[in-house]
Amino acid sequence: MSYTTKADMTARFGARELEQLTDRDGQAGAIVDSVLDSAIATAEAEINGYLVKRYTLPLADPPAQLTAWAADMARYYLHVHSVPETVRTRHEAAVKGLQQVARGLLSLGDDDAGDSAAASEGAPEFTSPGRTFSRQSLKGL
Repeated sequence: MSYTTKADMTARFGARELEQLTDRDGQAGAIVDSVLDSAIATAEAEINGYLVKRYTLPLADPPAQLTAWAADMARYYLHVHSVPETVRTRHEAAVKGLQQVARGLLSLGDDDAGDSAAASEGAPEFTSPGRTFSRQSLKGL
């Protein structure tokens, strides 16, 4: 499952902008799905790189924040020649958020522990056979 879809992207940025970014030769007159899908896949791959150590991938039900970050990142990748400052800023914010998730400083939701590949059941436990030497056993030596 992708973190964002054509419908998500269209709702966020509008069909006209997506058509301008994907119909690079101006011949299609519509959103070119293959170009959009490639940008979405690139964003998803980058996102997974940040999440792989903390979550079991792919996430079955990505949270809304992840969908927003994926859309912002895919939009950034659609710009071939020059990237507007607002698009660059949103991409940088998404990457910063993902870095915080990777470090454990930001959570993707309440069910992190259930999805986490590195989740533990509690504190580590140590066992030993007991003390070898004590004051009593060393008395008189």
